[in-house]
Amino acid sequence: MVFYYGHPAVLYINKLRVAGVLEDGIDQFFEQLFETGVDEMSWDDLSQGRDDWPPIAAITDYRRKAYQIVKQ
Repeated sequence: MVFYYGHPAVLYINKLRVAGVLEDGIDQFFEQLFETGVDEMSWDDLSQGRDDWPPIAAITDYRRKAYQIVKQ
């Protein structure tokens, strides 16, 4: 479930970068980790082999930074 907490903020930042509004992101690791949506196909199961998600506090910090950027 932590994926769904980080994904929306990353989606906004990545879209702003693609649109040329932002030159750089906030955290490249997060922007790669949380960018891809979750499909219900077995080959796209994020829960397999991933038990080292970032701490909630780090994701919350990313979300706050993303909010400040989007708010501008």
